Amino acid sequence: MIVFLAKFILSIMLSLMIHELSHFLMAIVLGYQPHIHRNGILNFSVTYHNQQNDKHNLIIAAIAPVMSIIVGILLPNGQNLLLLKLFCLSNISNLLPVTSDGEVILLSITNILRKRRNEKKP
Repeated sequence: MIVFLAKFILSIMLSLMIHELSHFLMAIVLGYQPHIHRNGILNFSVTYHNQQNDKHNLIIAAIAPVMSIIVGILLPNGQNLLLLKLFCLSNISNLLPVTSDGEVILLSITNILRKRRNEKKP
């Protein structure tokens, strides 16, 4: 039981680290100065100054769930990595607009489409 609990906690922490590190690294690549904050024992978040660039916001928000899902797919099947694989694959829910990442993704896409539609108007 203790071994399972340790694997469970470690898997949650690793999947959160993969997720938040993806946000962090993409923000750096796009020229932002992100900061990692610890919000409790197992909860981390990345913040950066929003420059109102919808494409950048979309990329930064989407990269974390996408990378986590990719890691989950690439992890080999096996008892030792099963929980980590499950937690990584569960990041698909972060693409839904009921999560903060999903909300940013939806808002960014909406803003991009709205701007594109306004540019086409005479």
